[in-house]
Amino acid sequence: MGVIIGAVGNTPQVITEAVAYLPEIKEVHIIHTSSDDVMKNVEFLKKYTPHRFRVKIESVKMDKKDITSNNDIIEFMGIAANLVERIKNRDKYCLISGGRKSMSVALALAGQVGELGSQFT
Repeated sequence: MGVIIGAVGNTPQVITEAVAYLPEIKEVHIIHTSSDDVMKNVEFLKKYTPHRFRVKIESVKMDKKDITSNNDIIEFMGIAANLVERIKNRDKYCLISGGRKSMSVALALAGQVGELGSQFT
């Protein structure tokens, strides 16, 4: 069973495209900010993606409306590292297309440290 760890921002379709092209994915963990637009996208993903692609969606919401400082990205990286650690012994993919680009870098670094199976955009 494959797992995707990714960030979501204003383009939730990066999640659905990844799931569509990786049929072995059965679980998606998304990290996101608490901005209203992002929250709408997360709710959309949670409502429709499980039915369309038969995957489980879990999300981790940051208490920030946006990533605006070094401390914000360090917090994000900590969340990503915890997810990578928690999902041991399964095929994991790091989706670095969504969210702010600093989030992509943090996910890639967390994946390298946590030995994710693959990283893709």
